[in-house]
Amino acid sequence: LPTTPSTQVIATVSINVNPSFDFLVDENMEVVEVKKVDDDAQSIDVTGLVGLPIGKAVNELIERIEEAGYIDLFDLTDDFVVVTKTFEDGTTTVIMDRLELHLREQIQTGSALSRMNVVEMKATQIEKREADGKEIPIGLYILQGMVNLPDGSVQSAKEFFAKTENLDRVKTQT
Repeated sequence: LPTTPSTQVIATVSINVNPSFDFLVDENMEVVEVKKVDDDAQSIDVTGLVGLPIGKAVNELIERIEEAGYIDLFDLTDDFVVVTKTFEDGTTTVIMDRLELHLREQIQTGSALSRMNVVEMKATQIEKREADGKEIPIGLYILQGMVNLPDGSVQSAKEFFAKTENLDRVKTQT
């Protein structure tokens, strides 16, 4: 559904698992649009996610990604979800805090997210535009040169976190 003029997007919540998605969120913490960021995302059905509270939508998406065989919710060694929040210019701290709290509650109590390794990050509008321009999911872009391979290709989140030293670096940065 297209956003109505009265609906103001306050943030983009990006989910990078491989596949990767962007949720556009309004001030009511509800999803107004879901964008499929990479090729693997095309096979995942996102029907019914628009209009849900963001935490519930993310949880539902993770379950659909698992059903499609991309992740195993019980594999705490290999499978990670990178959740990156990019706020629109002018978004108040109160609204940012509400979104953080809303997502954290789902990560702690949601059926799918509570069983996953979740890495939470924030991105600037500039970083988001740069990542979009390079067609790299924002979560992986924020992890910066850490995901770039010598041949210029980009590793998936799963490949990246498979290396203990990468995981340790992320823990110190986020």
